[in-house]
Amino acid sequence: MRLLLGDAVEQDVTRAAACFERASEAGYPPAMYEFGLALFHGKGVARDVPRAVYLIRASAQGGNEYAREFLLAYSLDVGT
Repeated sequence: MRLLLGDAVEQDVTRAAACFERASEAGYPPAMYEFGLALFHGKGVARDVPRAVYLIRASAQGGNEYAREFLLAYSLDVGT
């Protein structure tokens, strides 16, 4: 998050996305959400909406309320 926001370090959205990707691959729901957002908006990575929605949905299913709210806001199925 520090890299994403530039909190006490120089902001680097590309490195932030890479960190979120590694953590999401390890199954960490908050990172799935953050990497999904990066993919959705093309921030620090190439835009990939289908993969973004997949990760955000997985994050919501893992209990991340921000991910659930995102899916509802964009009228996307939250899943089971």
